Formats: sequence, structure tokens, C-alpha cells
Amino acid sequence: METKWLSKLAGPATKWINWLVNDAKEWANWLADPTVAYFIYLGLLLPFVREDTRRVVIVIGIPFAFSAAYLWHRAHLAGLLPTNWFPPSRTIESERFLLKDANGKTRAVLTVTESGAGLDFFDTSGAARASMGLMGDMPGLTLSDKQGAPTVQLSALADKPHIVFYDARYQLRAMLDVLPEGPRLELYDRDGNSRAKLTVLEDGAHFRLFDATGSPVYSAP
Repeated sequence: METKWLSKLAGPATKWINWLVNDAKEWANWLADPTVAYFIYLGLLLPFVREDTRRVVIVIGIPFAFSAAYLWHRAHLAGLLPTNWFPPSRTIESERFLLKDANGKTRAVLTVTESGAGLDFFDTSGAARASMGLMGDMPGLTLSDKQGAPTVQLSALADKPHIVFYDARYQLRAMLDVLPEGPRLELYDRDGNSRAKLTVLEDGAHFRLFDATGSPVYSAP
């Protein structure tokens, strides 16, 4: 009789063992779930009740806790339960963030200092190609060449737009801004000397040319 009873249990027991072995990873994740751990804790705590009911609790309580934990886990995987009981924090605090590509190269850096905040973008060779930030109360944007030398800078000086252009030697070659009296365009030679200036004022447009020493050579009107 006992042999028949054991043979009947052999089939289900084998399937149960195979299931445990094949799903070992899932079981590991299941046991690591805080909710599952809580149910297991309840199951282990149940034997410490009154001695006259201990056998009943051991036989029924622990299997019930494991079964409930498993059903809870399967419902969680099926999307029937919320992924987080407490809303996740949407705020990350730091003074510096680095973004790297698949090769481990830094491609972007967000930095906050006492003087302001800035976001820098880098190319595959590590040169800074674009930067935007806030220095004090002045926002700015800088575009650079492959060597990392600035070529264009856009800023707001005293809340007035200001754009400057540089050559390959980082020499100022052109400037465009808006003054209280009107817009201004100024061009410079390779030595940084102002050679031409165009302004538009309330009384009309004004154009001037200068020599290398800064002396006017032509003006209109």
C-alpha cells in the first residue's frame, strides 16, 4: 500500500523538481522580491504560536504563505498589480552628470558651479563642440571647431543679444548685437582691428570704414 502511494507521488514530485530546476532563475527573482520575503517571514513566524495549535499552523500556515507569495508574484508578472506601491522619486540631485557612449567616451557633461551652470557636448575625438550655460546672469551658447576652439558665441549681455564670430586662430572677425539705439554689425581684420561698422539708428543707417590704426577712411552718410 505504501509502495503504491509513493509511486503515485513520484510522477508529480519529478515534475515539481524539474520545474524548480528549469525555473531556478525565476525562483531566485521571486525569492528576492520584498513582497515574497514578507510572506515567507509570516510563514516562518507562524510556528511560534501556541503549542496546542503549532502542528496545524506548521502544516497549513507555511504552505499557505508560500502559495500566497507565489500567486502574488505571478500576478505581479502578469501586470495585475502595481509595479511600485510607492511613487518613484522623479528627482535626481547632483552637481555633475556625465553621459558616455557605448565605447565609454564622454559625450556630454552637465555641471553646476558657484558661478553658474553649463552643458557641454563632445565629439568622438573628445573635443568640446557645443556648450551652453549660464555664467552669473548671462546665458550663452558656444559652437567650436574640431580642435575645440570657439567659432561662434551667442550670449545676452545686459539682456541684449550679442553674437561674435572667430576665425581658426580664435581671432574675433565679426560681431552682431542690438544696442539700445539700434542694431550693429562690426567686421574685424586678421589682427582684430575694427575695419567696418554698420549701424541702424532712429535717423537711418550709418556705414563706416576704418584703416588698420582705427582711423575712419569712409563714412555714409
